[in-house]
Parts: sequence; structure tokens; C-alpha cells
Amino acid sequence: GGRLNGNLLAAGFAVNANKVAASWSRIAERAQRIFTERKTALAGAARVLETVSYARVLERGFALVRNEAGVVIRRAGDVAAGARGQIQFADGARDVAFGGGATKPKTPPAKPSAKSPSKPKANPRQAPRQQRLFD
Repeated sequence: GGRLNGNLLAAGFAVNANKVAASWSRIAERAQRIFTERKTALAGAARVLETVSYARVLERGFALVRNEAGVVIRRAGDVAAGARGQIQFADGARDVAFGGGATKPKTPPAKPSAKSPSKPKANPRQAPRQQRLFD
């Protein structure tokens, strides 16, 4: 029978402990890298969401019009006279009652186009004389 050598066992445990520690270190580094990548992607998506948010449009002076059920109204013809609804502004909302007689949006008058000076047309009967290449 052989005897167990304590020093040999301790050395084997130390080698395995170092391997486990190195593995945990690689796992932690990879997890941190994945976390950073996903955090960056999420921040980018949040910026896009903020950019296209209707709240940004409201801040620029537009308003969101809804009917009583909260459905967005996109056209004046979609609202009956006397119907109730809500107009949302950037800083809050107001209840409204829609009146009758929808008006059509005013179109600005057409601007007269400035005529550019016309170029004199070349006379097709008098073509310019081309020099000969080997004279």
C-alpha cells in the first residue's frame, strides 16, 4: 500500500484552484463586456425613442387631438359637430367640445416664379466651324 503524500495533494489543489480562479476571472470580464455592450445599445435605443417621441413634437408647438375614447383624431372630417375630446399640449391637456362647420386649411397664394433670362438659341443653319486636327 501506498501512502498519501500531503504535499502532492496540496499542489494539485493549488493548480486546480488557480484554474478555477482564472476561469472565474474570464467569466467576469466577459460578463462585464456584455453588460457594457447592452448598456450602450439600450442608451442608443433610448435616444432614438426620445427623438421620435410625440412629446418632442408637442414641445415644438404641435398638439395631439383625441376623441372622448382617447383615439387620436387625424382629420377634421373625423369629428362630428358637438363631439367631445381632448387636446394635449406639451405642458398638459384640455378638454374640448368640437364645433360645427369644419374649415378647410388656407393655402398660401402661389408665389410668382421669377423667370430666368432665356439663353439665345443657336442657329442650326450656322453650325460653328470645327478645326481640322491634322492641318
